[in-house]
Amino acid sequence: MTTLPNEIATGALPVPEPLIFPCSSSQRRCWFIDALHPGSTILNIALRWELEGEFSPPVIERALQFLINRHEILRTRFYVRDGEPVQEVLPQLRFKLSQVDLTMVPEATRADEAVALAKREAKAPFQLDRPPLIRVTLIRTGSNRVSLLVTVHQIAFDGISIGLLAHEFGLVTAALQAGSVPTLPELPMQYGDYASWQKAMFSSRGFEAEAAYWRRQLAGAPYFEVAPDLPRPAVPASNGHIIAQMLPQEFSDALDAFAKTERVTLFGLCYAAAMAGLHRVTGETDLVIGTQLASRHHPDLEKIVGVFLNNLVLRVAASGDLSLRDFLQRANRTVQDALIHQQMPFDHLVELLNPPRDPSRTPLISINFAVLHEVIREETYGTFDLRAQPSLSPGSLYELNFFLVHWPSGWRLALEFNTDLFELETAEHLLAGWRAALDGFLLDADRPLSALPIALRTAANSEECTAVEEVLLLDPLVAEAAVVAHSRPDGTPAPYAYVVPAADVRQPLETLPVTLMGHLARDARLQTQPAGISVLLALPRTAGGAIDRPALPHPPAAVTGPPAKAGPPSEIEAAIRTIWQDVLDVTAIDPDSNFFDLGGHSLLAVRMCVQVGRRLGRQVDVVSLFRSPTLAAFVRHVESLKEDATDGQIVVVQPDGDGTPIIAINHLLSYYDLSRAVGSGHPFYSVQTLDAHVTPAVDGRSFEEIAADYVRLIRKIRPQGPYILFGLCVHGLIGYEVAQQLRAAGDEVEVLAFVNGWHPNYFERLSLLNKSKIRLKHVKESLALVFSGKKTFAEFLSNYSLAHKVGILKAAVALKLIDRVPPRTGSETADGWLLYLMNARNLYRPKPYPGRVVQFLGMDAPRGRGFDPILGWTGTLTGSVLVQDVEGGFQGTFADEALDTLIRQLHLGLSEISGTERAVR
Repeated sequence: MTTLPNEIATGALPVPEPLIFPCSSSQRRCWFIDALHPGSTILNIALRWELEGEFSPPVIERALQFLINRHEILRTRFYVRDGEPVQEVLPQLRFKLSQVDLTMVPEATRADEAVALAKREAKAPFQLDRPPLIRVTLIRTGSNRVSLLVTVHQIAFDGISIGLLAHEFGLVTAALQAGSVPTLPELPMQYGDYASWQKAMFSSRGFEAEAAYWRRQLAGAPYFEVAPDLPRPAVPASNGHIIAQMLPQEFSDALDAFAKTERVTLFGLCYAAAMAGLHRVTGETDLVIGTQLASRHHPDLEKIVGVFLNNLVLRVAASGDLSLRDFLQRANRTVQDALIHQQMPFDHLVELLNPPRDPSRTPLISINFAVLHEVIREETYGTFDLRAQPSLSPGSLYELNFFLVHWPSGWRLALEFNTDLFELETAEHLLAGWRAALDGFLLDADRPLSALPIALRTAANSEECTAVEEVLLLDPLVAEAAVVAHSRPDGTPAPYAYVVPAADVRQPLETLPVTLMGHLARDARLQTQPAGISVLLALPRTAGGAIDRPALPHPPAAVTGPPAKAGPPSEIEAAIRTIWQDVLDVTAIDPDSNFFDLGGHSLLAVRMCVQVGRRLGRQVDVVSLFRSPTLAAFVRHVESLKEDATDGQIVVVQPDGDGTPIIAINHLLSYYDLSRAVGSGHPFYSVQTLDAHVTPAVDGRSFEEIAADYVRLIRKIRPQGPYILFGLCVHGLIGYEVAQQLRAAGDEVEVLAFVNGWHPNYFERLSLLNKSKIRLKHVKESLALVFSGKKTFAEFLSNYSLAHKVGILKAAVALKLIDRVPPRTGSETADGWLLYLMNARNLYRPKPYPGRVVQFLGMDAPRGRGFDPILGWTGTLTGSVLVQDVEGGFQGTFADEALDTLIRQLHLGLSEISGTERAVR
C-alpha cells in the first residue's frame, strides 16, 4: 500500500483500507478450533472438480480471480483484536493457480498419482491470518481433461457455497473463454454484512425459550462415543479416512418412498437408521450425536459464499426395544424439536451447559451425522463440462462422521473416521450396521430393534481390561470397579482401574491403590497389570444405570516427589489471578479453582490468554488452559514458559542461506511472496514492535525512539552487521532511521531499500500546482475504478469530507438509492497503529545518509517537471542511489509485475549493486 503524507490523505486522496467485521458465531467456532489445534487440517474442505472439453489454464485463473474479487470472504483474514477474533477484508488480493501436468505419467498409474496429489493438497494447512483461504491446483490428466483440487477453510465456506462457487466458476470461465465480459447478478450483501447483522441481532435478544429446551433435553446426557480401538492420545490427532458404498438406484428410490409413507424426512429416516446401528453395535441406549444446519433463512443469503452452519445436538433413547417404526417416529420427533429450537448458536449452548473440558474431545458430541444433497450438478458451460468427484478426507473433526451424499446415480453412504482411534475393520463394521438398519426399515419396520442382524462390538483391548476388572471385584476391599484403556507415557495402551472402596475398609484411602496393586501383582490369572488405580467415591453412571466409562476422570499425572508446601503466591500467580478475576468477573479464586467451573468458556479463554501474553511476556496458547484448567496448574505451565518480550515481534519468514540477512520492517503480509521468490540465498526476517491490530497509546515518542526499538530486535536476530533493510512507505522510513543508528554504532548496512518512500516534508515543499496535480491524479484513478465497475460512486464519494459534511450519502440512503453509507477508506479512518507511526513521522527530520540506497518507485509515484525523482531525498541521500521504476503497484501485496521487478532488482542490489548503481543527485 502506498502511504501518502497526512495532508494529502486527509484532503482528497482516498487510500484503500481493509474493512473489519466481527466474526459470525460459525466463524468463532472455526477460529477457536483452529486456535485449539494449530496447524490442523480438520476444517479444510477438500473438493475435486473435473473439467472436460476446451478451456485454458490462464482463463481458469482469471475466472478464479474474478470470483475472489466478487466474494469478499475469499480475500478475508482473521486475527484477534481486543481479545476477540475479527475478520478483515482486503481491498484486493492476487490469486495464483497452481498447475501440475501428469500427461507424461504412464496412463496406468496416472489416476493413482492424481489421487496421491489430491490427498497431499487436502492435508496442507491454512493460516487464518494469511489470505486467501482458498487454494486451487489444476492437474492435467489428458489433452482436454483436468482435475481441479479446490481446498477451502470452513471459516469461509459451507456445503451450499460449494454449489454456488462451482456454478459461478462455470459461468465466468465460459464467458472468458468465449472472449466475453462475465456478467453475474450483483450480490445483495457480503458475508461481513451478515456477520455484523448477526452480532447486532444476538445482542438485542435472548435465547430464553431455546435455553429452557436445551437444558431439559440434554439434562444428564452422557458423552456418547464408540470405544476406540487405539489408545486416545493426550494431544488430539485428526488423521481421517473415508469409506463409502453406493446404494443402488432402486434402493434409493425405496428409501424416498418409505420416508413419504411414514411422513418423515429422508434425513429423519437415515438418522434413525444410523442411531439404530450404533445402539446395536455399542449396546448403549442413550444416544447423543451432532448435526449441522444451514442457517440461510433470508433470500439475500442464498447467493453468498460463506459459512452459515450451526451445530445441533440430537439425543434419542433406544430403550424399551421399540419396533423400528416406533423408533423412527421417536427419532424424527427429536429432529423436529431440535429444528424448532435451532436459533441458539452452538458456542452459546456449550457456554450454557458448561460441560467438562477435554482437549482430546470436541464438546458435547464425538459423533456427527449429515445428509448432503447434490451440491454440484454435472453441467455443460460453453465448451466444457464440469462435474464433481468424491472428496478426500483432510482430517477428521469428529471421531466418527456418518454422512449420506446424493449423486446423480443415487445415494452414497459414507463414514469418515479418525484413524488415530479406529481400525478400518471397526469403521467397516459401523458402516455395515448403518446399511443393515436401513435394510431392516424397508424389509419389516414392525420388528424390534433387537432383531436387527448387527453384532455387538467390543473394544480391541477389552479382554485385558475385563480381566483386571473381574479380579478387582473379587477383592474384599473393593465395592465397585471399572477398568478402561489409557496410554502410558510412551504411548502404549494399558488398563487403568477406578475403584470405589468397600464400606468396611479401615485403612487410609490414599494407601489403598498401593495395596490393590500388590494384590493384582500376585494374581496368577492376570497377564497384564494396570498402569495405576484411582479411588473414587462413586462411579459415574448413565441414565440407564450403566457405568459411564467416557465420563471417568483422566489418570493423574505421575508424581515425581512430595507435594510442594504452599507458600506466598509468586508475582506470576498474583498477576494471573488478577487476570482471571477481571475476565471471569469473580473475586474468590483459589489455587484449585477451575477456570471453566468459574464460568469460563472458549472466548473468555482466548481473552485471558491474550492478557497473560501481554502482561507477562509469555506466549500462551488456548490448548494449555484445557490441559491445565486450575489456577495452580495453569500458573505452573506459564512459569515453565521462557519469557520472551519479542514474542510475535520477530517473524522468521525464511531462515536458510549464508547471505546477508534481509530485515523487513513491519507489513509481513506484503513481504511473504517476495521472501519466497527471493529464494534461500538470504535469510529473511520481519520485525514489528507494535501489534498492528491494537491502537497504541499516544505517548509522544519520537521517530528516533521508535526506530531504536527495531534496532534492539534486529540485534536479537544477529548481534552484528552486515544487514540489508527493506520497507514500504512509512515503514521504509523507519528502516532509514534504523540504518542511521546501526551505522552510528559501527555496523555495516549493505543496502537500504524502500518502496515509494517519501521524504517526511516532501509534500510540504511542493508548489501549489504540483500538490494539485497529485490530488487530481488520485481523483482520476478513483473515478476510473468507478467507471470500470470496481467501485461504486457512493464509495467514491465516501472518501471526501465534503460529501459527509453536506449529508449527500445519508440522503441517498433515505431515498433508498444506496443501502448504506460506505465506510471511508482514507487514512482518517486508518488503523491507529499506522496513524501512530505517521504522526511521529511528521515531526521527523532525517539526517544525511551516506550509505547505499535502492528506491523503488511504483507507477503512482509523481513524476515530471518540479518533482524530485527520488521523492524529496535529493541532498539528504549523500551516498550512491539506485532508482528503479516498478510496473504495477503496491496495495498490501505486490502485483505480479511489481513482484518480478522487485525480485530482479533485489538480486541486483544483493550481489553487485556497487558496480551497477547510477547516481541521481
